[in-house]
Amino acid sequence: MGKLQENKKRNETTIINAAFELFVNKGLDSTTISDIVKGSKLARGTFYNYFQSKEEIWDLIVKKLVENVNARLIEERKNANDIYEFTYNAFLGYAHVLQENKYLDLLIRNQANFRKSVFSAGLLNSIYAYLEKDIANSPYYNGLTMSQIQLISYSMIGSAIELIIQAHLNQQTTSMEELGKYFADLFIGGYERIISKSRRESQIK
Repeated sequence: MGKLQENKKRNETTIINAAFELFVNKGLDSTTISDIVKGSKLARGTFYNYFQSKEEIWDLIVKKLVENVNARLIEERKNANDIYEFTYNAFLGYAHVLQENKYLDLLIRNQANFRKSVFSAGLLNSIYAYLEKDIANSPYYNGLTMSQIQLISYSMIGSAIELIIQAHLNQQTTSMEELGKYFADLFIGGYERIISKSRRESQIK
């Protein structure tokens, strides 16, 4: 990479990092381009060489977060040796990604904007899609219909993020490991109940 490209990359990263800190501390809605320019210590014109709006930076940050979540969860589920690891390790992986680089603080400060972004851009669908594929191909969650797999996927993703957020907001002494155990017990127990019920119904028929 030449010096010009290195300088461009450095400027872009500086702008993104300045915006990220402001989004964490002030929120997307309260942050202005002037704030970002001031925080980056670059010229206003330099900002517009890379971005047209603060929302463009926000979308980039959210996309990167979702990519990081997907990569971590896929890896954790792939390396699982049993149903407990498949569920527990994925939860911890999810929690660790959110806790890295102030992502969790960013999400909490901007919950409405985050939800709007992941839904409008279809980013959340990618997390669901990968999880559904992993559950369907897993040797641990056998016997589920595609409809049941989709419902479990929605429940896992939604409840995991709420557990992590609420534990952080309420400053609970419960560790992420303890939350992960609760999460795993909850979904493994639910899965076993669903399968048991299906077997009873098939025997009656």
